[in-house]
Amino acid sequence: MNTKTHFYSYGKLIEFFSKAAKLILFFVVSGISLYALSVKADCDNRIAISNPDRFPFKTIATLRYDADDDGVLGSWGSASLVGPHMALTCGHCVWYGPGDRKVLAPIHVQPAAHLDESSGDIVLPHGYRVVTEEKYKRINNKYPEEIRKKRAGDSYDSMSVDYGALYLVCPFEDIDTYMPMAFDLEVNYINMSGYPIEDLPSTSHNGDQWRVSGSVANIWDRKLKYNATSTGGASGAPVWYYDPGAEEERRLIAVNTTHWTSCDGGGSRLVWNNEDLITNTWLRWEPSMSEKMDAGCAFEVMSVPWGALYDYTLRGPLLHSAKLRLISAPKKAESGHKPSRRVYQYIKNNLFVWEEYYVNARDPAKSKRYLRLLEPEEQWLNVKEAQVLLTASSKWANLQETGGKYRQRVPVGELVPLLQEAAGDYVSKEFGQSIEGDFDQMRPQDGTVGRQKVKEIQDDGVGADE
Repeated sequence: MNTKTHFYSYGKLIEFFSKAAKLILFFVVSGISLYALSVKADCDNRIAISNPDRFPFKTIATLRYDADDDGVLGSWGSASLVGPHMALTCGHCVWYGPGDRKVLAPIHVQPAAHLDESSGDIVLPHGYRVVTEEKYKRINNKYPEEIRKKRAGDSYDSMSVDYGALYLVCPFEDIDTYMPMAFDLEVNYINMSGYPIEDLPSTSHNGDQWRVSGSVANIWDRKLKYNATSTGGASGAPVWYYDPGAEEERRLIAVNTTHWTSCDGGGSRLVWNNEDLITNTWLRWEPSMSEKMDAGCAFEVMSVPWGALYDYTLRGPLLHSAKLRLISAPKKAESGHKPSRRVYQYIKNNLFVWEEYYVNARDPAKSKRYLRLLEPEEQWLNVKEAQVLLTASSKWANLQETGGKYRQRVPVGELVPLLQEAAGDYVSKEFGQSIEGDFDQMRPQDGTVGRQKVKEIQDDGVGADE
C-alpha cells in the first residue's frame, strides 16, 4: 500500500467526520434556539394598547428618569395611580440602596403614555408630574435590610416587601377615579398592564403600554407567581383580578416586581401586613397648602360626597344587581362579624372604603354578598345602595375617556420640558425620611413552580381584561 495515499485518505476521513460533526452540532443548536424562540412566542401573550386613555389603563403610568445626566429620560418602570396624591409601584423603582440614582434624580410619572406610530412621538394624554424630593419617594422599613442581605450574599426575601409609593403634590386634573385595592384576596387568574421595554413581542410598540393575563401558578403569604410574561420596565405595574361575570369588576391585588423565566412574572401581594401602611399612611397623604403653592398646582382637588354620588349615579343605568350577586345586609348584622374582604377606592376624588361579606366565603366568584360602607360614612347597604356604589366604582371612570388641556407630545428619547403647570411638584427642598413601617414576619420562599400555557377565560368566569 502506498503510505502517502493511506495517510491522505485517512486525513480526508477525519476531515469528513469533523465537518459532519460540526454540521450536526449546528442543526442541534439551531433546533434548540428555534425551539426556545417558539416557546417564548407561544407563552408571551402581551398585547400593546394603542390608546390606553380609558379605565383602568388610563391610571397606569410609566416612570422615567435621567440616569446619567445626559438630558435623556430612560423608561425604567411602571406604576398605578391609586389616589389623587399617590402612585403605587415597587420598592426598587423608588430606592435600591444608599446613593441610588432614583433617590437623587427627578422621577417623571406619565399616565396613559403611548406611542403615536405616525409621528414616532410619545403622547401624554394627561401630562406628567415630576417627583423630586426624597420625602416624596416612599418604601417600607424592611426593604433596605433585604437589599443589604442580598448584596452581602446572605439569604434574603426582598420580593415580599418590594413595594413603594410616589407622592404627587399636584394631582392629575383629568383623572379622578382609580382602580380599587383589595387585600388578602386569593385568585387563580390575573391581569397586568405596564410599560416593559425589554424583550417585547414587537419593537415597533416600544413606548406603548402592554397588557397581559395569565393563571396564578403559586401563592405565598406575601407574594405570588403567575403565568404572564414580565420583562424589564414592567416593575411596579399593577396586578389585578378581573371578573367579567360580575359586571367587569376589578380589584388591584399585587404589584409586579420580577420574573423567573421569559414566560412568567411575580409580585408582592397586598395583604394585611402592608394594609395599614399603604392605605392609612400612603393613600391618605395630602400636601400642605405651602407645598401646593410652591409646586404651582393649577387647581384644587374637588371631591364628590356619597350623597351626591348616589343621586348622580342613580340617574343613569345601574349594573345588574343579580350579576353583582347582591343581597341586603341582614337586619341583625353584627359589626364584629369578620368581612370576606375590605376594598379601598377613590371615586371622584373621594376615598370610599367598604367591606364585602360573602354568604359562601369559600366560593366568592359565585357567592351572594352584602356590603358595609365604612367611609366616607358608615352604614350597612341595602341592595340598591350597594348597586349604586359598585356601579360608581366600575362605570363612573368610563365617562371620561380622553385627555384634557395638559395633553402633550414628546419626541422619543428627549427630555420632557419642565413646564410648571404640567410638572406640578417639580420643587427642590430638604431631604426627608422615606422609610416607614411594615410590621410582619417574613417567610422566605424559593419561588420555583411548574409552567403551563393557559386559556384566556377560566371556567369560573374570571379571565382576561380587554
